[in-house]
Amino acid sequence: MKNCITLQANHLEMTEKDLREANPWKRVAEMLKSEEEDCLFREKNKEWYVLPEDQKEIEAFNRRCTKENQIITNTPPEPWRGNPLQANLILLSLNPGYDPNINESLAKLIQANKTVRKELIEFRQKTLNLTADSFMPPKDDKKPISCFEAEDMLSGWYWTNKFKELRWESGIDESEFYKRVAVIEFHGYSSKKYHEWFGNQPKYLESQEFNKLLLHFIVENRREEVCFLVLRSWNYWRKLLNEKDKSFTDNNKELFLINDHNPRCQYLTKKNMTPNVWNEIITAIKKVPKKEQ
Repeated sequence: MKNCITLQANHLEMTEKDLREANPWKRVAEMLKSEEEDCLFREKNKEWYVLPEDQKEIEAFNRRCTKENQIITNTPPEPWRGNPLQANLILLSLNPGYDPNINESLAKLIQANKTVRKELIEFRQKTLNLTADSFMPPKDDKKPISCFEAEDMLSGWYWTNKFKELRWESGIDESEFYKRVAVIEFHGYSSKKYHEWFGNQPKYLESQEFNKLLLHFIVENRREEVCFLVLRSWNYWRKLLNEKDKSFTDNNKELFLINDHNPRCQYLTKKNMTPNVWNEIITAIKKVPKKEQ
């Protein structure tokens, strides 16, 4: 399997197949086992959801910081939502949040349902493997609780709420809308709060090296049909993306939209966006992906 370092040295020759082969999050996808009744919230004495290459840094960080800032390792990481390789609009965020009422209590309730648990784990595996075709699983109104509803609940209804006005304004069918959006996190591990010590070091996590590679690939191969909306910490993202090529973000600045109007608010609404950014993301959402043309 080709690693990130090898591909970064030859990124112009990289194929989508190469990228998927180098994806380290495949190993976390393999850790997700729907037959395990605690796969969404693991109890003690189980293998944590951490990449081996990231484990040393995470353990060191958790030893030196307060519990509020620690990285959560017994819930599945989410380095991205949706499929960045097919989405028109890609949101750049910081890292997944953690709320005990949702990520523990509600997760235990969801994983107690064998059918929902199986469908949700299969969807999460596809997402981690970059083979999912949507931000959300399909709806099924015939079931008391569908996989869509379980994913929405386990996410604290966060992104469906944030996308609501954009989806309405775009005029695009809900199922099609979720095929056209994705989120990439600065790092994929959950925490109650974000501390600047973690994931913003001279030496990045191996998983962050892959996310950088993923973004470079998207820019170089899909620039005509994609744009990025920076929701959190552009200074962190810019530093990561420019690590090997200091002019990368400057050379591609038309692809990276910065919302200066209300940068801390992640609701994608006309009120919270500068007019040019709102118009840009509406235009991006309405583009028909090349694979469907």
